[in-house]
Amino acid sequence: MGHMTNFQQRMTGKDKPGQLNKDGYAVVASMPSSTIARQQTFAKMQAEMDGDLKSLKLIQSVKEKERVKKENLVPKYMPFADSLIAAAQTHPILGILLVWLFDIKDIPNAVRVALFCIEHAIPMPEWFKRDLPTFLCDVILEWAEAEVEAGRSVEPYFSQVYELTKELDMPDQVRAKIFRLQGLIAYEKGDYATAVVTLQEAADFGASVKTILGKARKKLEAQANTDGAQDPADAVEPKADSAAEKE
Repeated sequence: MGHMTNFQQRMTGKDKPGQLNKDGYAVVASMPSSTIARQQTFAKMQAEMDGDLKSLKLIQSVKEKERVKKENLVPKYMPFADSLIAAAQTHPILGILLVWLFDIKDIPNAVRVALFCIEHAIPMPEWFKRDLPTFLCDVILEWAEAEVEAGRSVEPYFSQVYELTKELDMPDQVRAKIFRLQGLIAYEKGDYATAVVTLQEAADFGASVKTILGKARKKLEAQANTDGAQDPADAVEPKADSAAEKE
């Protein structure tokens, strides 16, 4: 397979990942301090990315593409991305790497890179039709719904995406799904006040949440009634009249 040989060659010599850190990626190199050196580094990495994208396009198997991304491409470009983030520098490679991180289900690093991209207005790759907030909400929803179904926690990643994107522009359908899932998570946690607010917002954007919203409101009302009722054990007994008071 010629394209696989290309990847293997690209991952040898000076481009080979070095010692791995705790996340399984090569140790981050610092960003060059001089403008010229930084521009040269950017140009070199862009040329490498252009070549890798061409090689990746030759692979027809989706599973093989995911394997190449996980074993070769993400470890190759993650150190560069980390150095960019540490130096608050931007580069189009970050948008591509973001997609790959979600493809291989590396949610911690995917969300970390995504939040940086949103804060610094880094665009999605040119072949993407969706903008970054919409893409991010779509993929985090797909992941989070599967995790919730399996009984696993989606925190802190879902909440991080929710908080950063809830005021950003995106299609109403996507917004409705984000609010709906946030409301369901709050309901399961027993946070009925948050559940009512977010489920109502989901309904306002067109989500079908009438049943669960009604349940959340009843739970919140019952909770308020319980909190408002005084526990007999906590009641303060009146003091007996003193002799002076009797007189």
